[in-house]
Amino acid sequence: MINRSAIFAIIVYFLVGHSLAQDISFGIKASKDTFLLSEPIYVQWQIKNNGSEPFKIPDISVESGEYRYILTCSDGTIYEKWKRYGDPLYTYNYIIHSGDSLGNATRGNSDDLLAGFGKDEFAWVIRSLPVGDYKLSAILKKQNITSNEIKFSIRQPINEDLEALNDIKSILSIKMSKKERFGGKLCGLWEKYIVDHTDSVYYPRIMQALYLEYKLLHKPKKEQEVILKLIDRYPNTTYACEGLTVLIRRMEYKLGSCFKNKKDLKELLEKIEKNQPDTKVGKFAKENIKRYNKTGWMLDYRAFPYEKI
Repeated sequence: MINRSAIFAIIVYFLVGHSLAQDISFGIKASKDTFLLSEPIYVQWQIKNNGSEPFKIPDISVESGEYRYILTCSDGTIYEKWKRYGDPLYTYNYIIHSGDSLGNATRGNSDDLLAGFGKDEFAWVIRSLPVGDYKLSAILKKQNITSNEIKFSIRQPINEDLEALNDIKSILSIKMSKKERFGGKLCGLWEKYIVDHTDSVYYPRIMQALYLEYKLLHKPKKEQEVILKLIDRYPNTTYACEGLTVLIRRMEYKLGSCFKNKKDLKELLEKIEKNQPDTKVGKFAKENIKRYNKTGWMLDYRAFPYEKI
């Protein structure tokens, strides 16, 4: 028979659990309401402690399976996946104090939903979910906390954007030998693409494909040239941050950086922070300057633990 103390303990356990759940708010939002087919879908999340006691979040990394999205399409298809690589939640344990928030909006970072859900025969460059209307929510498994539900739509591109997307698929469909590719044939096709489709929503993704191709061909100067153009024109994209990460890695790991030393690279970061202070890449540059001043090291875009908002 269970005694009164045990019963009291069980009641307290459930009350505390319920209280914690009620005192924590978990919200998500998309960068906009309507996206074109294969356009990146950026999602930001925020966890806020509304209670009076510190709230500890355990490891919510990709490997832990603690964080997942549930996406429902208007055709009835339900996509439910644990977040995987590309997820900016790394293996950190966080304590959120009363009134504080934690989220990937802290430094302007965000998830590209297509990295987790999108499937396409050309997925190494572009990813797709079917055209339709969608509902999205997220879950913190161990805490049994569900976010708000958001809605967005994916539409078929028209006019210039349709032509731009079809040109990407046409380029990727071209059969070329290893010799042709390492001879720069694909680089040439991407170079022409970014001239022909300057205003397309797919432009920054192809800029990334271009600098990665130059990286493959061991042409760091051309790679850096494209990255700096991407940072200058699309500073508020994850692509710009990932491009800056390439430049940082080349310096930190001695992979043939075009900068003479870290001081020169730091000057670039300071320029980016000054000229684009409220953008994703501007915030990333600021965090790296702080880290460099403190430790002498600059870090990968995805290696920063999230700070309180």
